[in-house]
Amino acid sequence: MADPNTIRILSLDGGGMRGVFSAKFMEQFVQLWGINPNEVWKYFDVICGTSVGGIQALGYANGLSPTDMMNFFINDGPWIFSTSSIIPGVRASTLDKLATMILGGSFYPNTSLYDRLGDVFGDLTMTQLKTNTLITSYNYDTQSPTLFSNIVFPGSSGQNEFAKNVALATASAPLYFPRANWGTNNYIDGGVIKNNPWGLGNAQGQIIKPGANRICICSIGTGLGPIGFHDSPTPPPDESNMSFLFSLIGIGITGTQETDAKELTLLDLYSLDPKYGLRAQAVLDPAQDTELDNTTTDFIDYMSTTAVDYFQDNIVEISNFLGHLVA
Repeated sequence: MADPNTIRILSLDGGGMRGVFSAKFMEQFVQLWGINPNEVWKYFDVICGTSVGGIQALGYANGLSPTDMMNFFINDGPWIFSTSSIIPGVRASTLDKLATMILGGSFYPNTSLYDRLGDVFGDLTMTQLKTNTLITSYNYDTQSPTLFSNIVFPGSSGQNEFAKNVALATASAPLYFPRANWGTNNYIDGGVIKNNPWGLGNAQGQIIKPGANRICICSIGTGLGPIGFHDSPTPPPDESNMSFLFSLIGIGITGTQETDAKELTLLDLYSLDPKYGLRAQAVLDPAQDTELDNTTTDFIDYMSTTAVDYFQDNIVEISNFLGHLVA
């Protein structure tokens, strides 16, 4: 798809284990499209992502398939979100989380996360990726956004960095994991600045193809549901307890990502420029435990089923977008 007039962007939100939704959606999307699932990178000028979306973006840019990413969630997720180094899926309790919020530290160590990222990416560097890639993070030391990319543009960094390090940096969610530390810097999850990075991907696309007059943006979320304590009984959020403080994290992330999604919708509807956007996002069942660290088989199955149902319910819109994407 070496079309100088069209910019094609794949953007993937963060969301912990909810990323099963985006991986399963991509499985369906690639199947409908009829392309080689290991060649997603061939069909996008920019693949961008945040947190677990950043991990997926790096995977697709390296030739992994959506099924590979599904297997990452199924096989590696329980080890990543475990308080034990020898037993997978040992989840931090509400009391553990409350103690962490009061005393400091993180719900989970990042050793398993880094080990698993090493298994996926090895010593691959950003420059070895197969397409233009942008990954968000936040430099805790300089208190500034970080945009990791394999191309050079104003404000970008990490062109020669290991992909596993960039993946750790974008996915080091505050409270859940310690800050990612390599080189001389500490990084935290890109979700604190841009959980829905389509706008940054669009900007990078304009840099790559300044003469393009047509844009196609596929932005995939990870489901809308509360981020909070999963144990019962849990006090409802109010301004006098930790549940409220924890809920503010979810409000801050979800509010900005959905505002960005609304911007994409408005541009798609009213921009005079040929701009075609697809936003895939589902509202999750409030009766479900939709916390970011839920690695149970039941939750993975629920998120997979939700993605398949969403895809089928929106098949006309998705097919219409795919028609613009391949034009």
